[in-house]
Amino acid sequence: MQFLKVSLFAAAASLAAAVAPQAAHAATFDCNVMEVGEWLGSRIHVKCSNTTVLNGQTIRFIAISSTNAAAQRFTASGNAAAMSGRLLRVDIPTTGATNVSGCGADNCRTPTFFGLLE
Repeated sequence: MQFLKVSLFAAAASLAAAVAPQAAHAATFDCNVMEVGEWLGSRIHVKCSNTTVLNGQTIRFIAISSTNAAAQRFTASGNAAAMSGRLLRVDIPTTGATNVSGCGADNCRTPTFFGLLE
């Protein structure tokens, strides 16, 4: 699969460090988005219809802080993926040590990168 237009990819890539700069890349997950939600003042999450297993934990949610500089782009990318049927590619750490508040270590990760796939 190829990424959408370079502008969308570049915008997401330029904000990758702002999403979770302290976390090392560990796994790439292509999320089939089924839900995008926001807990006001807390976090934005994407729920995937598919899962990935990391260290025995089944990951279905991807979340970032609603105050993160990339929050609007994350929401827009999640909504675009859900409406178009495209996948949301995320790079996520193997542990929940860098998760935002409310993103449970047993089923959620905070990404170090996100972007839409064609």
